Amino acid sequence: MLLYHLAPLETIIWTPNPYARGLTISVLALLTLAFAPSGDRWTLRFPRNRRQPAADRDYTWPVRLIQLVVAQIYLFSGFAKISHSGWRWASASNLRNWLLYFSQEDQVRVFHTVGPWLAERPLLCQIIGIGTLIFELVFITVLFSKTARLLLVPLAVVFHVGILLSMNLAFLNVPQLLVFVDWDVVAAWLGKRRPRFIRTPVSDCPQSQD
Repeated sequence: MLLYHLAPLETIIWTPNPYARGLTISVLALLTLAFAPSGDRWTLRFPRNRRQPAADRDYTWPVRLIQLVVAQIYLFSGFAKISHSGWRWASASNLRNWLLYFSQEDQVRVFHTVGPWLAERPLLCQIIGIGTLIFELVFITVLFSKTARLLLVPLAVVFHVGILLSMNLAFLNVPQLLVFVDWDVVAAWLGKRRPRFIRTPVSDCPQSQD
């Protein structure tokens, strides 16, 4: 609960604007992990009076649920744009208006170069508008497709960096995209990259001659 209520203090070091702040998704993730088994995986040994480790599926559902919570941010963001503004949200004029607004608003303006530069180029605004809707509506596929995760998760990072530089909107949940990383693959890759030292038997070592 403290995490949820103290997150708006981020405005002290960024902007005084209270909107689009908070760590609601982080709170939901912590709540999910509170019900997830983990102690038996971190222990070094299992006493006789302790039950055996849970099945692998017992450790999978918390990760899948957190992935769903993160993915729905993009899905419902795209749905809200269409339901409130229609497909005209992706028009070049609409994107231009938003870019100029956030680059000139005193309370949120930190970066004020990229936004006006994009606003002067209607074709880029049109491409960004259409691309944003497509990206947000298809991001949910990362829950089912490994190819989608490899493509859309890095694209999401670029997406939020672009929004930060052009519209001064910081998305606090970007680090939570790491929940889509296959850490077993990363660990295996790091294991192959780690140098292996071959211990030479003592009998094979050259003897020093006095």
